[in-house]
Amino acid sequence: MYSAILFAVGELIALVLFLLTLHWLRRAVGLFPMYLLLGLFFIYSQLSIIPPIFSYFSLTETPDVLYNGFLMIPVILAFLLFYEDEGTLEAQRIIFGLMVATLGFLYLTQLILSQFNLGPDKAVPEFLAILSQDDIFTRPFLCLAFFHIGLLLVLPVPYQLTRNLHFPVAISLWLNTALFLAVSYAFQAWFNTDASVPIVRMQPIVWVAWGVALIIVCVGMQFYISIAGHANLRKNQPLGIFKGLFIHLQSAARMRQSVEEWEGRYQAFFDHATDMIFLVEKDGSVINANRSALNLLGSRSYSEGFSILPFLQNGNGTPFDWENAWQSLRGNALLPEKSLSCPNLILSIPDHAPVNIDLNLSAARDRDQLLGVLILRDTTEQHRVEEQLKHSQRLEALGTLAGGVAHDFNNLLLGIQASAEAMRREPLSPSSLPLLDNIEDATHRAADLTQKLLGFARKGKYQPQKLNITHVAKHAATLFEVGHKTFTFKFLAPPEPIYVLGDETQLQQVILNLLLNAKDALKEGSVEDRKVTLRIDLATEDMPEWEERPDRKTHPEDYVVLRVKDNGKGMSDEVRSHIFEPFYSTKGVKGTGLGLSMAYGCITNHQGWMHVRSGLDKGSELTIFLPICKDDSPKKGENS
Repeated sequence: MYSAILFAVGELIALVLFLLTLHWLRRAVGLFPMYLLLGLFFIYSQLSIIPPIFSYFSLTETPDVLYNGFLMIPVILAFLLFYEDEGTLEAQRIIFGLMVATLGFLYLTQLILSQFNLGPDKAVPEFLAILSQDDIFTRPFLCLAFFHIGLLLVLPVPYQLTRNLHFPVAISLWLNTALFLAVSYAFQAWFNTDASVPIVRMQPIVWVAWGVALIIVCVGMQFYISIAGHANLRKNQPLGIFKGLFIHLQSAARMRQSVEEWEGRYQAFFDHATDMIFLVEKDGSVINANRSALNLLGSRSYSEGFSILPFLQNGNGTPFDWENAWQSLRGNALLPEKSLSCPNLILSIPDHAPVNIDLNLSAARDRDQLLGVLILRDTTEQHRVEEQLKHSQRLEALGTLAGGVAHDFNNLLLGIQASAEAMRREPLSPSSLPLLDNIEDATHRAADLTQKLLGFARKGKYQPQKLNITHVAKHAATLFEVGHKTFTFKFLAPPEPIYVLGDETQLQQVILNLLLNAKDALKEGSVEDRKVTLRIDLATEDMPEWEERPDRKTHPEDYVVLRVKDNGKGMSDEVRSHIFEPFYSTKGVKGTGLGLSMAYGCITNHQGWMHVRSGLDKGSELTIFLPICKDDSPKKGENS
């Protein structure tokens, strides 16, 4: 008997060492072999403690060795090892796996037995007859199996209590395994109600042998845990396994909710992105597009097989080389961080103004199919601002040049004018006086031209006063109406005064100059068909012209707007881009090309800006923005 006990103890140590070896190799072979072995040990141990079946599993002369679930010891130690190493989640997986193994074994057993003819006319082995009876095998097996599964589920609570008290791993393992076996033995004694099959009592020597074997394997497991670096000395909650169980039961709902939330966030990001985003195939066919793209492309984007390629052009108007772009994309398909960027392209859509865009193309895969994520960023506004900046810089350079020329020219005129005045004091023949008059008249006209150049260069005389802009504009309108009866003129202004700080003479000259240009642009026709309008308003944020402001930090309530509008011939974009340049004129010999340039310099000198909106045969509208003077104290020369 003693040799059998020693052999069983040695077998227990060997089994535990084998389980530890599988645990050590779990990174290489996975956890399935260990889970499979634990399931087999658990099933065998449950079979061995059913009294009617016990006699078929034990040696006749030493029935105590396998009795009371000898093979449960490796299962208990492996369960606590996973709890110590991986935490509650892995322990819950083992519990779930043992439940599946129990039900699976029971189902397969009944399925196999159902294939045998167990009728009274057949000689049936007594063991198979026991397995086919529910009251002898099925129900006791389920009760014992699920009791031990429940006992395993509770076992981490006392184990964690001992670990929180800083018990060594070996002592914690030994105490809790012994506790498990004691409770299991007591339950078996209570559960066995069949007096015809009495429970076998273990001899004291068997308990001592199990205790010694447990000490050996627990010390070995502590050594394994220490060299593997899996010891966890943190104080965890003893009931953490139950809290974790309820949390993981809710994980599916949380995961589904999380997926729905992320789907909603992705869709919101996709639809509300200001860039146009397309998911395209190799031939440019659009699979999906966001709201910005659909709004720009309109109903054509909903047609089957719609392709974006016909609308993509290079900056010079040639078709975009999609084939080359796609080949580059295929070369980077395995590196999603790579993408193809093509700036300064044009999106040319019928019945829509050309849109300046920057293109970005990156790779995406859907079921091993290579797709392209095409992002088009509208840079029209950026290009407009850049052109406006270039135009302002060009006018600034011209203003500097014109100012220098005007100063030098003004010095020459002073010499000519002084010489003419000196000649007039000398005795001259009557025939020389008209020539002298021509010299003085030309000198005055040249001086006036010089003042206009200085006005464009913002270097002329500037005498700021607090002015009611309505009165200034009304005075210029009165001068404009004199002698002009061949067209309809309207002057519109708010009743309340609006004050600006500026030079009255310069502002009147600017307004009058704009009115005269508007009159000259009118086409032939009746008085009612030829219209010029001068209007004063307060600036508002929804004005298209407000977007042209040079300083984006300004506020519309700080500005007054003067508009001069006509329904004349209008001008092309090419002409409109040059109208503020000095000596540029569309009037031929009748114009000096300095009227609008002088107006531009004057308004800029008043901290304002001008905007022109025009089209061929659509008339023109010149808009002036001037800052409102909000200082209520009267100033010298205030015009009320």
